[in-house]
Amino acid sequence: MDNDFMMIINALEKDKGIDKYVLLQAIRSAMETVARKALDLSESSEVNVNIDEVTGRISFFIDQKEITTAKLGRIAAQTAKQVIMQKIKEAETDVMYESYKDKIGELVSGVIQRFERGAIILEVGRAEVILPRNQQVFRDNYRINDRLHVYLTDIKRLHSHLKMLASRAVPEMVQKLFEFEVPEIAEGSIEIKGIVREAGDRTKIAVYSHLPTIESVGACVGMRGSRVKSIVNELRGEKVDIVCWDENPEVFISNALNPAEILQLNLDHKNKSCKVIVPKDKFSLAIGKKGQNARLAAKLTDWDIHIEAEETTSSTYNIDKLFKDKEGEEGNAQEGSEVNSEKTPSVNPEESPNLNTEESSEENTESSIPEEVEEETSESSEWEEFVSLIEAAVTEEVGTVTKEELDFFSDSGIVTLEKLALFRIDDVENETNLDIKRIRYLIDFAKKQTGENEHESL
Repeated sequence: MDNDFMMIINALEKDKGIDKYVLLQAIRSAMETVARKALDLSESSEVNVNIDEVTGRISFFIDQKEITTAKLGRIAAQTAKQVIMQKIKEAETDVMYESYKDKIGELVSGVIQRFERGAIILEVGRAEVILPRNQQVFRDNYRINDRLHVYLTDIKRLHSHLKMLASRAVPEMVQKLFEFEVPEIAEGSIEIKGIVREAGDRTKIAVYSHLPTIESVGACVGMRGSRVKSIVNELRGEKVDIVCWDENPEVFISNALNPAEILQLNLDHKNKSCKVIVPKDKFSLAIGKKGQNARLAAKLTDWDIHIEAEETTSSTYNIDKLFKDKEGEEGNAQEGSEVNSEKTPSVNPEESPNLNTEESSEENTESSIPEEVEEETSESSEWEEFVSLIEAAVTEEVGTVTKEELDFFSDSGIVTLEKLALFRIDDVENETNLDIKRIRYLIDFAKKQTGENEHESL
């Protein structure tokens, strides 16, 4: 029996990674506590527990007098078992904390084990990592047993377990992916000067080469885009713009607004603001979808950017307004305002190589666009409400709604539950590769929410 005890100790040391002497000390402490309680000893009584590390024999000494374990009784033995298990659990927690505390701010890879109230629980080694709902990327599709890279943000040490938190939405996640994929960044030859991100949609990253022989953007892109493609795949298709950083703010702002075509660029150094003139037919391309391109460029450069179309009565986009829109109702564009038609001196920044993973094929729009912006705002708000409703309701039943499904709804003009409830999937069943059962489930959900089933029965 004694030998079996030491075999168990050795197995725990190997399996849990807990030092044998830590285990033995935990057992000594537990047995001493139980002995004092079972024998009703005073605090002045001296209790010693000896464990022979060769034979595994346990001896009790009270005031230097040995007693048998039989005197402790059956209840004491059960209590000792519980206390020992608790001590082992605490020791295991200590080992895991020491293993992972230095990994905060790093990427870790785990396997999705389960979903709990919107959060995702991943198994990372012997530990569990929590990916909260607000740190998940909007259009990622998560499934049980999928392997996932996450950015470890915090480790909280509780009484007998660890609470490890992670994110896939922070800009640092993209930075770590670039450090992994681009050796020049890991070595320090290329420096990441800044990253701004709207997770799931777009990231802008500014890079700078310390060596004249290395072209910063080209190194990050890789041969035929191999490096940046790996990063985009990990981000589930999120667009990544790589721009060249420059100490000259005119050049840097010009690069950051890529793929916009800039005609004039005028700086107000005192107020750290910039007025940018773009061709009339490139105005929407410059500001980007819902103002995203201009907003990210302003964050990246830390300049207040005003974009104007090249016309006497041109539209103006103030980045301050775009930020307020993003905080209040994401994507609201502001009504255009007329500006004076006097021309300002032209500034032609030196061209720097940039990469934009999105095709530069935005539709041309008229420069005076208050009505169009208002329509886009209304549609955007309606769409976002629709997406949030179906995602919140069906996640536990069929998993996260996929990007392909959302694109299918958008292309089909389905932007409300009412339109989804009336949609006939049979008409396009043979024209799509989507899971028809999932689509039917979503349609049934919409019918229940809108009462369409009642109308059909009538």
